[in-house]
Amino acid sequence: MDYLFAPSTIDEIIKKDVRMAGITRKLSPHSLRSTDIGSLLENGVDSGEESEWIGHSNVNTTKRYSKRVTTLEKSPGLRMNIFREEAGGE
Repeated sequence: MDYLFAPSTIDEIIKKDVRMAGITRKLSPHSLRSTDIGSLLENGVDSGEESEWIGHSNVNTTKRYSKRVTTLEKSPGLRMNIFREEAGGE
């Protein structure tokens, strides 16, 4: 499988951005992805569309994310301004 970035590079980018945002909690690519998926679902994006976009083969996998992020204000990933501005995204 070819990657645009090596996984270690992604980890380093996240660590740097987390420090710059003043976040003390450890974040991973998976936790940021979970927050993004949850925020889109909470903002009304259809779970079927979201499931297809992120590559889940089963929409029920995607639906579980809407329960993971109970309050977006508590998500440190949002302070990094890496999520799409609106549910439809760019």
